[in-house]
Amino acid sequence: MAKVNQTLPEFLLLGPTLHSPMYFFLRHLSMVELLYTTDIVPRTLTDLASLHPCTIFFQGRAAQMYVFIVLGISECCLLTGMVYDR
Repeated sequence: MAKVNQTLPEFLLLGPTLHSPMYFFLRHLSMVELLYTTDIVPRTLTDLASLHPCTIFFQGRAAQMYVFIVLGISECCLLTGMVYDR
C-alpha cells in the first residue's frame, strides 16, 4: 500500500489527461495518507522490536499528536472536497 501511495502522485503528474480536479484530490489524498502513516508507524515498530522500549518525552509526543491531528483534519477536508467535486 505504501508503494502505491508513493507512485500515485508521480503517475498523476505525468499524464496530461489526469489533471482534472478529481485527480488533484487523489494525488493530495495519497500524499496525506503517506505522511499519516509515517507519523506513527516508525516509532511503534521500534518500540515493539526492542526489549526495553524507551519513553518518549512530552515535547515529542505533543509534536507527534499535532502532526497526527493536522493530517487527520486535512484528510477530512480533502474527502469533503472530493464529495463536492462529484
